[in-house]
Amino acid sequence: MKHNKLQLALRQKLIDQYGEAAVPLEENWVDVKVSLPAEIVFNEVKSASYATDCITEALGQILGYVFTDKDTRKKRIVVVGQYPPNESDQNFIKYLQSQLRIEFGYEHIDILD
Repeated sequence: MKHNKLQLALRQKLIDQYGEAAVPLEENWVDVKVSLPAEIVFNEVKSASYATDCITEALGQILGYVFTDKDTRKKRIVVVGQYPPNESDQNFIKYLQSQLRIEFGYEHIDILD
């Protein structure tokens, strides 16, 4: 399944960057969480063909995870999809970043289909 491939590729990328202990998989339903000393990054993986669709599918879900997390560290959310954002997607991402009171981003992970 494409979602699982994306999730595992993202986790490995983050483990390479932060170490395995900092990158739990499926902790409290979060696809990939990164627990750092100063912040927690919630990564939600979606397999839609466009970044905007991934974001639209993930945003309510990931905000719910942040809301129920009682850790007092700063929170950041990242939606992860397979494809890089096109110009329209980039405009949508910029709009959300200007409107949300939580740090938000989109990343893409290359996988073989």
